[in-house]
Amino acid sequence: MTSSGTFVPDAAFIVDADGEIVWVFPGPVSTTRAHMDYEGNTMWMIALNVLNEGGEMRSVSMDGQQVSMNVAGLDTAHHDFTVMPGGKVAALAWGAPGVDPVGKLLVRSPDGQVTTAFSIDGSLYASDSFHPNAIHYLPADDSFTIADRNPNVVVKVSAAGVPAWQLGGGCDGAPAAGHCSPQSFKVDHGHHLLEDGTLLVFNNTFGDVPHILQYRLNDGPGGLSATQVHDYTGTSATMTLGDVQRLPNGNTLVTYSEAGQIVELDPDWNVVQTFAVRTGYTTWRPTLYGPPPRL
Repeated sequence: MTSSGTFVPDAAFIVDADGEIVWVFPGPVSTTRAHMDYEGNTMWMIALNVLNEGGEMRSVSMDGQQVSMNVAGLDTAHHDFTVMPGGKVAALAWGAPGVDPVGKLLVRSPDGQVTTAFSIDGSLYASDSFHPNAIHYLPADDSFTIADRNPNVVVKVSAAGVPAWQLGGGCDGAPAAGHCSPQSFKVDHGHHLLEDGTLLVFNNTFGDVPHILQYRLNDGPGGLSATQVHDYTGTSATMTLGDVQRLPNGNTLVTYSEAGQIVELDPDWNVVQTFAVRTGYTTWRPTLYGPPPRL
């Protein structure tokens, strides 16, 4: 499991199945996400940078011999990033000064070149302010899912920035046109889209106990249909961050960031085990080699 420390300590670390920290490296201030690259050779980590006052991304080879601090071109990155084949890293980034401005998706290649893949603005979803906070890469069709807590949406977009569908928020005038389904969740963060159309959303509800919402999505020529099939309410709370991941065995991993808890639930949503670990976002992986099941 790769994770990240936020608040205290600021670090990227790996926790084994017994809850023991077996690998650690100092992260930037308020580290929120840590990811091994697609090939499993390098650990990347990102600063929260919520106020758009200067972010940082770092990388370190898994043997600790090659370290890059303040990686050039990624100082506007914030909240979250994902990894792509070929050693690429795709990071959410602010696109203008101020709090919650329009943004962009930056893609860094192994040679150090940083390019803007697309803008994160009204061309993706309608909003008066933008606060994207979670992103995942989907290699099956070369696309991304992005969550934004201000308009309360999860969107799927192509690698070129073309909206495929939108869940949540307002659908009137949505760039995804008929492929939009309004929902009632508030202040969403972590999420996980499976290839069978299952979507899990960490719904913070801003101050109340978070809900883990499970949807069945069907996106076709006639538009997007979304059916909520489960609403899990836990016992911990986090007003910021929070993550959810469906594991290959059908269990669900829920991360309560501010509470410092990672909870594993069985397919019937019963608690299997709980880890007391201060984290930002969390990624479970079965091995330290190769790509993880969720990027």
